[in-house]
Amino acid sequence: MHPCLSEFPSNMFYEGTLQNGAGVGDRLLPGVDFPWPNPDKPMMFYAQLGAEEISASGGCRHAGMWAQACARVCGHTCIGG
Repeated sequence: MHPCLSEFPSNMFYEGTLQNGAGVGDRLLPGVDFPWPNPDKPMMFYAQLGAEEISASGGCRHAGMWAQACARVCGHTCIGG
């Protein structure tokens, strides 16, 4: 886990003892130019507005537009564009 992601749970739940398997330098992806809100902390919350879609049977809920938005973000970070 990236150290900036583990910082809160480590301090809040583990008295600062949670350890990461790799450092910041091990988490860099060369050639990826993603517009992080804070480049020193490559994380963000993404708000996708919209309603869940209910299947024809009425029992299954899914969020296709949310999955598509997630795929776009993942594609941009993993593929570099």
